[in-house]
Amino acid sequence: MQKLTGLIKEVAATLGNQYTLILIDDSWCIYRDLGNGYDIEINMSKTRKYPLNVTVYVWQIRDKLRVIEKIDEIREIEDLKYVLAGIVTKTNKLATNRNKVYKPILQTF
Repeated sequence: MQKLTGLIKEVAATLGNQYTLILIDDSWCIYRDLGNGYDIEINMSKTRKYPLNVTVYVWQIRDKLRVIEKIDEIREIEDLKYVLAGIVTKTNKLATNRNKVYKPILQTF
């Protein structure tokens, strides 16, 4: 199991309280449930010190569990914040479009 380092704690704190630390496949990751059928996993297993070497996974958790996007080698915290903001916007659009398709059929009697 990977050790929980001060660097990953620092990055998680910088990202804000909507991100949590979680152990995934024996590696500490930064995690966020977007509440729209998608999750973000931030893996820093290749990072020991600055500059960062971060991989971001976007998981679809509704209907079928799968990775829908992977962004590698993010080196700066500001770049990471920019990528994460884009993912939130993109997944909100995907969720809105998905909800239009999956509207329940109302029965009238």
